[in-house]
Amino acid sequence: AGPDRYATSAAISQSIASAPHRAVVVASVENFPDELAVWPLVLELPVEDGWAAEEFPILLVGRDKIPDAVAAEIQRLAPDHIVVVGGPAAVSDAVLTQLAGIVGTAEVGRVSGEDRYETAAMLTAGVDPVDEVFVVSGEGFPDALTAGPAAARQGTVLVLTRTASLPQPSADTLTRLAPSKVTVVGGPAAVSDAVVAQIQQALPGATVSRVSGPNRYATAAAVADAVWPNGAESVFLAPGAKFPDALSGTTAATLNDAPILLTRETCHPSETIASLADLDPALRVHLGGELATYMGTTVCGTPEPTPEPAPETAPGPDPRVVDDVDCTDFATHAEAQAWFDYWYPIVGDLFNLDRDSDGSACETLP
Repeated sequence: AGPDRYATSAAISQSIASAPHRAVVVASVENFPDELAVWPLVLELPVEDGWAAEEFPILLVGRDKIPDAVAAEIQRLAPDHIVVVGGPAAVSDAVLTQLAGIVGTAEVGRVSGEDRYETAAMLTAGVDPVDEVFVVSGEGFPDALTAGPAAARQGTVLVLTRTASLPQPSADTLTRLAPSKVTVVGGPAAVSDAVVAQIQQALPGATVSRVSGPNRYATAAAVADAVWPNGAESVFLAPGAKFPDALSGTTAATLNDAPILLTRETCHPSETIASLADLDPALRVHLGGELATYMGTTVCGTPEPTPEPAPETAPGPDPRVVDDVDCTDFATHAEAQAWFDYWYPIVGDLFNLDRDSDGSACETLP
């Protein structure tokens, strides 16, 4: 943990990466979609003898800033390669210039497509055909975060999809990778049965199955139980309502052959408790500070369901279909907070309304 999500990513990096290091991955804390499928990138980063691909840490930056803790960690690692995931809307060109200045000898590059689905497809460009592929929703983050270490354990990749239809870049990726098995992570509210049928049509000879639960915590538990059927020596726990800490922890979880389970701030969902009992780990690693992941023994009274988008009844504009949402779009802090509380579990802080990451949006409004 660190005092904020940026420093937490640096702290995780310090726990797994020695200096000098071959490469680091840089992702935006303000825009989760491009980062959901970041795992395949580390499979194809340049490596030398003695360096394992999965050792490359994931460090978080803002769109227009590199926090001091992250800059210090990049300077410590002195990498040969810095790979930024996402376009200028997620990580500005100015930040790329700043990254190049931290380690003057580092090669700084960007992986970015026209949208999150093309970016995810580009991340798999160097991956050879595989036996299995994990398919997750690109419209929400929880399932992708827990699927990352599972895909890594299986030596495979994540492919993103829309809830209602399979994007063409994703269909092309599935065809190119030609897996004999496709595991869809998440229920029909996340990845519809229509998408499952489209996957089957694209891969007529493949076995397509679904791993899911009634909410994000149950889905994470189902993934862990399916991929670690004999238990795990280590288990990582990350916030179920926020994506940055789990994203930063993907590499660390992979290095420890550990699943990522999701939890809440003040209690553990019953599904998480049951999965911990099944996995029986010797070590539990909590990602993030005390306000991010609960470390006690209290079980939540009522499991938190995964909110299903309902644009016709949801407060304010639908962030998945508009280009931007600013604090000026709301009359009061309460109005902005209601919008933020509804949409954050679905899309994250897509438009950076919570600039200091304290859970309160547009604090300058009356």
